[in-house]
Amino acid sequence: ENETALKSINDAFNGIKTVKIYAAEPLFYKRFEGASLRLISMYPKINIISTAPRYIIEIIAFGGILGVILLFLITGKDLQHILPILSLYALAGYRLLPSLQKAFAAASSARHSFAIVDNIYQDLQEAAKKQPPSRSVKPVVEMPLFASEILFQHVKFNYSEKVVFEDLNLSIKKGSTVGLVGSIGSGKSTLINLIAGLIKPQEGDIRVDGTVLNDQNIESWKSQIGYVPQEVFLFDDTIYRNIAMGVEDSAIDMNKVEEAAKLARIHDLIINDLPDGYYSKVGERGARLSGGQRQLMGLARAIYRNPELLILDESTNALDNITESGIIESLSNLSEDLTTIIIAHRLTTVKHVDRILFLQDGRIVDEGSYDTLLDKNQVFRELARIS
Repeated sequence: ENETALKSINDAFNGIKTVKIYAAEPLFYKRFEGASLRLISMYPKINIISTAPRYIIEIIAFGGILGVILLFLITGKDLQHILPILSLYALAGYRLLPSLQKAFAAASSARHSFAIVDNIYQDLQEAAKKQPPSRSVKPVVEMPLFASEILFQHVKFNYSEKVVFEDLNLSIKKGSTVGLVGSIGSGKSTLINLIAGLIKPQEGDIRVDGTVLNDQNIESWKSQIGYVPQEVFLFDDTIYRNIAMGVEDSAIDMNKVEEAAKLARIHDLIINDLPDGYYSKVGERGARLSGGQRQLMGLARAIYRNPELLILDESTNALDNITESGIIESLSNLSEDLTTIIIAHRLTTVKHVDRILFLQDGRIVDEGSYDTLLDKNQVFRELARIS
């Protein structure tokens, strides 16, 4: 049980960004809570079973000695005759005293620990009341389905003293495919985190169809997003539970799981190469799958949600060119209304997109199609040559 509880914590923190976007916190909370409660209930029984025999034997021995002494006194025998027995009684008391002291210390520790547990429990109850609503609780404001435009208006964001975006203005149209390219530190991942609602701008607004994203509607907005990171987070459970992450077992649609896996080009692997198909365990952090297979699992997870916005955060880096081409073809067949944002270091990934945003030092320094940027931007042309 301790292993299960620690594994739940480890899984949740290793994939914290995915867990937050998919609002899967209740899943890991329940896994941890169940294991912890079972573990806690076992400790008192273990302690009693391990320590009780010693104390019981010592008490019986002391009681027996005391009974013998009382018997001698009742029969009226001379005190000189019972001195050896009194000595034996004193020795027994001396031997028994440490055990009594340990028993008293254990009782005091238990009483003290119960008070601490009560305080921690009360703190957790208060913290739970202050937490934002989970996916199982209806958000304060429901966002309508994304239908027109994501708009950045004069957005400023900085990490501590490092300014990432100073005055960012950007429009992403519904149904478009947008590529984000640029060197490390140009702001690509920060831009994605802002769109996904993982971080908030210090100044300016992010609007979806005219509605400003805020604390009241951000959970509803996340429910419309499919996210595939570079390092896909998989928890130690079955294939189908990983694809439908955050969904209760009773609500998982296996037909939908298989359809998502087919679109992600991983269905054949699951059926032919894994011993139990969709019921196979992936191992800790997906250890039984290769890097490319984990990324395909992440894509299947995103497709399962039937998202309005799909974010691919360098998620095809571990794929070969043939598989990547197949994935791009599958995405193009999902829906004409699906909006896709792709971060890529390998520029072949964004050859097909409608529009490429070329970022540098927190600014969009150029934009256009792949061929347009190849013709007019020397830096982009150099990146394309290298990749």
